[in-house]
Amino acid sequence: MKKKMLKALMIGALLAGSIFTPTVDAADRNLSDDSSDFVLLADVVPDIIQEIRYYSTYNFVGDRVDGYTQPVALMTKEAAIALKAVSDDVMQYGYRLKVYDAYRPQKAVDNFVRWAEDIGDTRMKDYFYPLEDKTVLFDKGYIALYSGHSRGSTVDLTLFDMRTGKEVDMGGTFDYFGLKSHPDYVGDLTQQQIDNRNFLRDAMIRHGFKPLEEEWWHFTLRDEPYPDTYFTFDSNVFADARHMTRQLHEQNVQALLWMENAAEYRELCYQAYNIALERIDAVLKSKKKFKKPLAIVLDIDETVLSSAAWNASYVGTDRKKNTDDEVAWAKSTKAEPMPGAVEFLKAVDKRGVEIFYVTNRNASRLAELTKEDLEEAGFPTVKPDHLFLKADGGDKFARLDRIADKYEVIVYMGDNAGDFPMGTFGRLTAERNEIVDRHQKDFGVKYIVFPNPLYGSWRYALANGYGDMTPQQQDVARRQALRK
Repeated sequence: MKKKMLKALMIGALLAGSIFTPTVDAADRNLSDDSSDFVLLADVVPDIIQEIRYYSTYNFVGDRVDGYTQPVALMTKEAAIALKAVSDDVMQYGYRLKVYDAYRPQKAVDNFVRWAEDIGDTRMKDYFYPLEDKTVLFDKGYIALYSGHSRGSTVDLTLFDMRTGKEVDMGGTFDYFGLKSHPDYVGDLTQQQIDNRNFLRDAMIRHGFKPLEEEWWHFTLRDEPYPDTYFTFDSNVFADARHMTRQLHEQNVQALLWMENAAEYRELCYQAYNIALERIDAVLKSKKKFKKPLAIVLDIDETVLSSAAWNASYVGTDRKKNTDDEVAWAKSTKAEPMPGAVEFLKAVDKRGVEIFYVTNRNASRLAELTKEDLEEAGFPTVKPDHLFLKADGGDKFARLDRIADKYEVIVYMGDNAGDFPMGTFGRLTAERNEIVDRHQKDFGVKYIVFPNPLYGSWRYALANGYGDMTPQQQDVARRQALRK
């Protein structure tokens, strides 16, 4: 049904003295219950203050509104990131953002429509529409069949003054139905109230939001990602982290497919082993006298054994990775050797070069299983003092140093910058890259790297404290790191 026809029907009913609620076929609505692109606003904008009015009874309805099952604000990732920029901006001037409403489930909008039909329910009239008759709320646009809030990129908010500990005086309250709510209203406002409205409006516009002509508190992301979709899920979709944990696992699918299926992945593995063997042979042929025995040092997972199948077992689940799962998987499913790994290590062993494994598998739980995995895969027998697992922390530097103290290491091989004695552990992205740049000439010579887009320290380097973030915050950190 066309909008003009809907409006005509509503106006006709209003003129007849009753509220008419037009029905719309489901086919006319682009509805979705997919919350995968939404985040908890507080996860992205930690400084934000939330007073979700429709979760309370202090709103124009007078009751908690349908769909508001948690007192939290949700938005699309894109809108939340833009609002973070607004928050950072106004914080410089001593303000915080205070949100009254953000994502609004379609069922909440339907709730408003039902409330508008009930002419006798005027409990909150004195607070929110003292100068308006309830029969004209549709005609004047205060109540509608759809809301931009349901598209996930609209927010109702004000400013909070950190110096006074109070909301900034905007010369009007949230959800007041009347001309006084218009951003350009002057009327009986003081110059300070006008300036306050303009300050909020200008900050929002600077960071990609557009205002609404009828409400000083209402802003929509200019380039909203879902301009034609109205979402239906309740606000408690993020009541726990399981939903986004599942989404993070889903983000691994492309990497898993590539590692398990692509010929290009196999090519890179063969290339790495070939280069390493050439380096070993070059050293052996050089007749150079070394004071210490020769050795190579390797990581295990994604360097000689593939754990892709273990990671794939999490796709479609909301489980967090843990050592218990890893132990159970190692006992029931043997890790597959990477393409060319067995042949390479047999050739190294035949040449009399010592083979050391330095892994961050758990020492107390996985030592014996790891040794079994390697030997059952066809690798040379693992000497007891040649397997270094994680006993205290994830930094491999001390373990690598212990080996280098007694052996002349020809090559280090791994899929993570931390597999090489460069000092990248615990560093953020920029510093890790700087360290790698300083070692540019070592790669393909002393350091042999394997591809691993699936996991690794590079993820923890995306943001300070990444490992302690909620799944929602980790997802936002990933997206913010994208270069667009």
